[in-house]
Amino acid sequence: MKLQTKQWKLIAVFALLACCLFLGSCSSEPDGVPPIDGDPIVAAFNAGIAAPATRASGTSWELNDEIGIFMLKSGGSLTVGSDVLAVNKQYYITEITQPIEDAKDNLKPKTEAETIYLQPGVPFDFIAYYPWQATANLSGGVNFPISLANQMSGSASHDLLYTTTSRTNVKSNAISMVFSHKLANITIQVERAKGVNATAYVNKQAVLSGMPTVASFNLADGTTFSGVGTVADITSSRADDNGNLYEVIVIPQAAGAYPNRMITFSGLGKDYRWSIPNGFAFESGKRYTYRFTITDSGLEQDGDVIIEAWTEIDLGSTGSWGSGIADILDIETVDIQPGTFMMGQADIPIASPVHQVTLTKGFKMSKYEITNAQYCEFLNILGVEGIECKVDATLFSFYDVDGNEWVRSTNGTTADWGLHWDGKKWTPAPGRDEHPITHVSWYGAVAFCDFVKGSLPTEAQWEYACRAGTTTIYYFGDSDTNLEDYGWYQVNAPNGPKTIGQKIPNPWGLYDIIGNVWEWCVDLYNPNYYGSAPVTDPVNLDNPDVTISRSLRGGRHGNGSVALRSAGRDKNVPASIHVGIGIRPIFPL
Repeated sequence: MKLQTKQWKLIAVFALLACCLFLGSCSSEPDGVPPIDGDPIVAAFNAGIAAPATRASGTSWELNDEIGIFMLKSGGSLTVGSDVLAVNKQYYITEITQPIEDAKDNLKPKTEAETIYLQPGVPFDFIAYYPWQATANLSGGVNFPISLANQMSGSASHDLLYTTTSRTNVKSNAISMVFSHKLANITIQVERAKGVNATAYVNKQAVLSGMPTVASFNLADGTTFSGVGTVADITSSRADDNGNLYEVIVIPQAAGAYPNRMITFSGLGKDYRWSIPNGFAFESGKRYTYRFTITDSGLEQDGDVIIEAWTEIDLGSTGSWGSGIADILDIETVDIQPGTFMMGQADIPIASPVHQVTLTKGFKMSKYEITNAQYCEFLNILGVEGIECKVDATLFSFYDVDGNEWVRSTNGTTADWGLHWDGKKWTPAPGRDEHPITHVSWYGAVAFCDFVKGSLPTEAQWEYACRAGTTTIYYFGDSDTNLEDYGWYQVNAPNGPKTIGQKIPNPWGLYDIIGNVWEWCVDLYNPNYYGSAPVTDPVNLDNPDVTISRSLRGGRHGNGSVALRSAGRDKNVPASIHVGIGIRPIFPL
């Protein structure tokens, strides 16, 4: 059905389209104008990254990324001087200032002298690469120099992207280019076991040794590496602030070519080493993901190396995992467009009066409630340990630096449908991987949402999404006769939540939006808020009359049918660890 949180999620291939931007004429022929009769026009370049594979530093190009472009006669070669009509022109990524349908990014010449011109009605070929190097740095005019030894400050500048394309629509000046990776990516995921010093763990370095660090890449044929050599250490870039993720770019290498390759973690009081098998090859355009646990006694590899085309979501190389983390945790979303609706219900005192509300911004909402498996993945990526629960010494909890409890284990309790701490990592209760996370506080919910670059919904956003354009008591009608088909509650789930996604979704494709577990909202709770609430994008964050409680929406297992109404509301203190409260994040649209 839905989740495989250990499985990397492929991103669909985008077809990059472009259309004409503008025409220009000139009285002379600067460098870059093909020697053909007729008025030249300025080439309009659009650049994407394959499938969409990503630069090491993000999920797309960064502003001001510089790209080198050669223009050739149609069918020409970069090694034949007379075929080359524009030599290594320097273009850079800029914000789109013209409407280009479905275009991802736009390229502009660095200076006027770098502009490439086309001839109306004439086809041309193009070779392009990233990052741009001055022509003097290209050996023989066609060989791109590669040097990979120190990647501590980030691997983006070491990434090598390449493309060839042709102008086939000779009536247009638009040239669409889709780049692909030519080097290989090694991603290293690490977990810290109990007993390993936390400060040393965060400050450790990851080094790859025994690998070549220099080479030249042939821009003419787009495949050949020459001059491969200088075996040396490669210090990898840290991809998050907690020392759980590292990324390094390496030169493709055949099995058996480098017999002494090794991954080393240093700075922990001793070096932790893992040897890369001699028979292991690293291929161009592939990502290799290694997973390790550092224990007080050594380095343990967790599962086999994951080998996949370097067209996966990007993990980022600086700061934090950043964009893409929702994909890493396999959070499927539904697009919710902005709109106006009637909020509340007249016969529910705390949901009165009924009033019109307008949401001016759309958002993405998680299609399902966040599961135990997803929340475990979140905790384990952060490397947080379970410690003795302050309320019940038989259980384990995680507390943030402010002392707020995020989550509590459930093993041994009568409500054992949450998480377990096994002394090394967090795991779902047996058979409960795809049950909604419970026993999570508002603080733990906010921390999860922050991590995945989302947020909790406001009450207005939640009710708008739940109603899905309906005005009835439930999104399927005014009677609760068929409520069992749509949600888990007192009648069909009196003793605990169920696996997500089994009931009929609402008209906008949201599963378990009613029943199963209550869902935390961002709002401070006020039973009288509707009488004075704003009618545009309302959210209650600073009303002096509210309690310290936060709002809940949706109802849960064990509740009666009234709690599952679209307008139903409840509350709990943000520190509450409850058997029936969970999370459904939203994201910018």
